[in-house]
Formats: sequence, structure tokens, C-alpha cells
Amino acid sequence: MGYTPLSRPMTELEYVIAHSPKLRPRTKAIYTRAVQSFLAYAGTHPSAWTGVAVESWRDALAADLKPQTVNLYLTGLKYASRRIAARHHDPRLDFAGYSEQLKADPPASRKALSFEEGHALVDACRGLRPIDLRDTAIVVLGLRTGMRRAGMCGIRFDDLGDDHHVTITLKGGKRHTIQLDTESIEALEPWLTWLEREGVASGHVFRSLSRPRLDGTVQIGSQLRPDGLYKALKRRAEAANIPRFHPHIFRHTYVTWMRERGVPDWKIASITGHKLPGQMSSSMIDRYTSGPPRAISEALPPLLMS
Repeated sequence: MGYTPLSRPMTELEYVIAHSPKLRPRTKAIYTRAVQSFLAYAGTHPSAWTGVAVESWRDALAADLKPQTVNLYLTGLKYASRRIAARHHDPRLDFAGYSEQLKADPPASRKALSFEEGHALVDACRGLRPIDLRDTAIVVLGLRTGMRRAGMCGIRFDDLGDDHHVTITLKGGKRHTIQLDTESIEALEPWLTWLEREGVASGHVFRSLSRPRLDGTVQIGSQLRPDGLYKALKRRAEAANIPRFHPHIFRHTYVTWMRERGVPDWKIASITGHKLPGQMSSSMIDRYTSGPPRAISEALPPLLMS
């Protein structure tokens, strides 16, 4: 996301963002886009930069954009306005400071997939192409572990244990070990076998894949990124006629399915890595649970159809 090329001198609004030492590049690009939108609406002369102009611009944006997006743009303009006032030691120059944000839409609640939809999503990945093997493994692991897409994309060969464990990275960098159930292993093995045949046995497990060449071969990337995983699964969800799909629905679905089967929350959390109020850490749960570890996802009916 870059800046819009200018065919005019840079205004002070754009300058204070471009030379801000605190903004990250992505935020700087978004704020620059917001300021340029305001300048296109109100004009580039500082005399046109008024609170009334800001609110008129905000309301015009609301005709085409979601309130959350309008508020993000308004935040960028407010940042630039505040920087100008501080730069000149004159609070009166903070022309956007009193403009109110729009009331944001409540976040849409994510509904868990039904088991029939889970079957349909797995079935949409059916095939013998490398991309089919990869996507089947991702979907089954997602539905049977509630794994986040970032954790999925971060799995490396070194994270796979001989005892059917996989260690993933949770939010905040914490490492968490999951025991895979029989069906997760069954879905993962064809993909691992294909990678091994292609000479890939280290680095990341889930890789980006190019379109097949004329000879049928594909180029294997170094890692499947979270946005690439989202796009791949979005196509599979469309084929399965599942609307409004997002990979995070795996997490909601897994928890819902396990609760429907009477599995207590602390056992579910030992797989998902959720921290429950007053709950022992997963390592303490392992220490104080008698008997050999068991993949609790075995309680789920099979998703893979022969």
C-alpha cells in the first residue's frame, strides 16, 4: 500500500504524516490516503481546513464506506491536524480535533459451521493435485483443532513430533503443543508425502504453490502466508456454498462441536490454547492429568469421506 503520486506541492497535512517518526509504514500509508481524500474534497489551501469541512467530508465518505473505515480515515486526519497544531504551538490549528466519529456497526457474530458444512468444505478440497492435498490438510486440521491461520501457516517440520504432536505458536509468541487425532493425521500425511517426494523436508509445512506448468509440475514457495491461506480457503468455501467464510470460523466451529459433545471447556482449551478464568496452564494440566494423553478430537465424527 503506497502513497498516491503527487502532481502538486506537498501540503503540510501530508508532510507531518510523511515525516512522523512514530507511525509504522502501513499506518503512514493509510493516514496519507485519508489526508489526500480530505484534500481532494475540501481543497489544498489551509483556509479550507475547518471543522465544518471535516464533518461534511466525513458524512460524504459515509455514503460509500462502512463506519469503521470512515472512522479510520477520520483518525488519520485528526492525527495530522493535531501534529500541525503541536508543530506551531497553536491548539487552534487542530481543526479536526472536535469532529465526532460515526457510530460503528456492531461486529457481525460468527456462526459455527454445521457438521454438514464441514463435510462440504472438506469435499470441496477433494482431488489428487498438490493444492488439493494441501487444502484438505489445512481444512481438517482447522476443524479438528480450532487452529488459527497464523499458527497453521507457522508450522515447521521441526514442530511435528513422532508421537503425532504438533507445536504451534499462539498469539503473543507462546508455544503450545497439540496432540493430533487420527483423522488429522490421515489428512496431513498425503501432503507430507508429496512434499517429501519433491525433496521438501524442512522449513514450513504449508507452502504456496504456483499454477501447474505445461509438464504438470508446480513451483513450491517457502511458506503459505495467512492472506494466501485465506484466499485459498475462501475459494473452497465458495465451491461448498458457504457464505461469509473466514478461517477464524474454524475456532468457533471446533469449540461449538466439542461442547455439543459434552467435552468440558478446560479440555477444549488444552487443544485451542485458550486461557480460561482461573484455569491452570496447559503444561500444568498435562502434569496433573493421569494416564496417557489422548486426542480429544477423536470424539468428533469423521469428516473425510472415502
